[in-house]
Amino acid sequence: MPLAGHSRGHSGIAVQTENGKWKLHAGDAFFHNNELNAVPQNVPLTIKMFEYIIADNNEIRKKNLEQLRKLKIENKSIRIECSHHMQIE
Repeated sequence: MPLAGHSRGHSGIAVQTENGKWKLHAGDAFFHNNELNAVPQNVPLTIKMFEYIIADNNEIRKKNLEQLRKLKIENKSIRIECSHHMQIE
């Protein structure tokens, strides 16, 4: 699935598991799991700055991040993961 913005041609991979649920590996579309919360909190400023600096197109990256956030909120059966899996709970 296309997830442009982080890098040119960046994509995610969706896989349906044996129990019929879905997993989406979003690669580097986000770097911190809290970015997918309805109200993103506790995302370190250094991570936000790094995402901005290295983005191929930050506007598109942010739009895709919002779509991932919406997908997670509206579809509880989908598990979305990133490459870095940094999380504060």
